[in-house]
Amino acid sequence: MRQSPLYICRRNRECPSRHPVEPSAKYADPLCTILFSIIVIITTVQLFRESLAILLNAVPLSLSLRTLHCELANLDGVRSVHHLNVWQHTTQQRVMMVHLVTDYRSDRNEILQAATKLVSGPRYNVWHSTIQLEQASA
Repeated sequence: MRQSPLYICRRNRECPSRHPVEPSAKYADPLCTILFSIIVIITTVQLFRESLAILLNAVPLSLSLRTLHCELANLDGVRSVHHLNVWQHTTQQRVMMVHLVTDYRSDRNEILQAATKLVSGPRYNVWHSTIQLEQASA
C-alpha cells in the first residue's frame, strides 16, 4: 500500500516545506490581526453605545429633559409637570410619558393638542406620547 506524500511528510519532521516562512513574516499575522481588531472596535463603539442606550431605555442624548419640562410647564393652562419620562424606542423613534396638572377652568383639549404638537414637532421628534391631564383643585 502506497502512502501519500503528505502523510510521509507529517511523520518525517525533516520534510522540507514547499513555502518556507521568513522569520519576519511570522509577526505579520498577529500584528495584522491586532490592528484589524482595533479598527473594528473603534468603528463600532458608537453603534454599541446607541444600542446599549436603547436597551437600557435611556434618555436620548440629543434631548434636554429640563428644557422640555420648562416648555410643557409654560403652556397656557398648565400649573405643573411631573412624571416626565422620555426614552429611545428605536434609533429613530422616541417615546414620552408625562402628567400635566391643569387649571380647573382651562380647556383640557387645547392643552392636550398644544402639548402633543410641541413634543411631536421637529425639536423633540417624539413618535409616541402619553399625556395625562390632571385637574388642579380650585
